[in-house]
Amino acid sequence: MRESEIAGTYARSLFELSSLTGTVTDAEALAAFEQLCVTEGIIPAIESAHALALLPRLAEELGPSGRVVVNVSGRGDKDIDIVREAGLGA
Repeated sequence: MRESEIAGTYARSLFELSSLTGTVTDAEALAAFEQLCVTEGIIPAIESAHALALLPRLAEELGPSGRVVVNVSGRGDKDIDIVREAGLGA
């Protein structure tokens, strides 16, 4: 099996395993943005903040033995104006 076939098989397996999805509001994402800034000193991109906002519901659904990985990618500093307009960090 070639390396590209292995990577494709691995990605397909991850996709099949990760059937959890959900939606969050912008307000929930901004609250998650603020929480990560305050607790960890990390300024997440707005996109990552949306994923972080879903964590409490996923944790409840998965229970104590569940595991979730969130890749906090991007640069939140580029989103500071959006966050300020929403009333955070003023």
